[in-house]
Amino acid sequence: MKASGNSRHFAGVGFGVLLALAASAAVQAGVEFYQQPGVLTMAPGWTVTLDLGLGSYSNSPGAFSLRIEYDTNALRIVRITNDASSVFRDNLFITPLEQTTGSVRIAAFRAGLGSTARSDETPCHITWQATAQACTTSAVQLKVETFIDSAWQAVEVLSGGFSVVVDGTDSNTNGLPDFWEQAYFGSPTGAVRDADDDGDGMSNWQEYLAGTDPTNALSSLMITNISATADGQNLSFSSSRFRTYRLQAASALGTQAVWSNKTDTLYGTGGAVTVNDRNVTGPCFYRLQVNPP
Repeated sequence: MKASGNSRHFAGVGFGVLLALAASAAVQAGVEFYQQPGVLTMAPGWTVTLDLGLGSYSNSPGAFSLRIEYDTNALRIVRITNDASSVFRDNLFITPLEQTTGSVRIAAFRAGLGSTARSDETPCHITWQATAQACTTSAVQLKVETFIDSAWQAVEVLSGGFSVVVDGTDSNTNGLPDFWEQAYFGSPTGAVRDADDDGDGMSNWQEYLAGTDPTNALSSLMITNISATADGQNLSFSSSRFRTYRLQAASALGTQAVWSNKTDTLYGTGGAVTVNDRNVTGPCFYRLQVNPP
């Protein structure tokens, strides 16, 4: 049952850089992109999912919101998801109007007296899409706002942010962006499209489409686990933040196969994604498709 997306990230995507808030006496918080990229390089049309959480806070009682400002010449927000247990637990405020202006209030959070560590905080998941054909910009900035006099007002602007580079240059026209070839092969024209450099059965072009590492034989597209549950079965696969997926099923293989979608679009997280199939009535075969970037 081959079909999974394991992911390794190219240079420029790091982990654990804290965007700290130096706020007023009433609010002190640390807001963190858990995969804060510094410089995020994407090809046109690519999507990427980044997790945003509250590292720690100390404030008086009150409601606060987190606003993201970004450059609409480079990016659009595809979706924002949240977990009920998160500090970002109120309604997610996102409207088409805010999208067109490049400023969106994504969530409200409320904190009590004293100081509370949130090292295990469940984050928001924000999926971006590169909209430009070519763009270099300081695109993302965070603000914390509080509700005063019946309106949201800025409390503090975070000093952090990150730059976005949108670049689809393909000097040797082999279907692989130069920045991707540079990251994995040390040269913007260093990859042979149909070669299988890591010997895992996937060509470099297929590895690019899948969001996997063309230099690591353990990084490939496959379903990694299937296990029965009380109401069906769970299927797991490793994913890339830069890819989206779709799970399909059929009751037979070969010429008799009729594949149907089991899921809508699945967004890669950079880790394991698990899908629960509750509609299993007989023999079932699965395949995982990665949507081209």
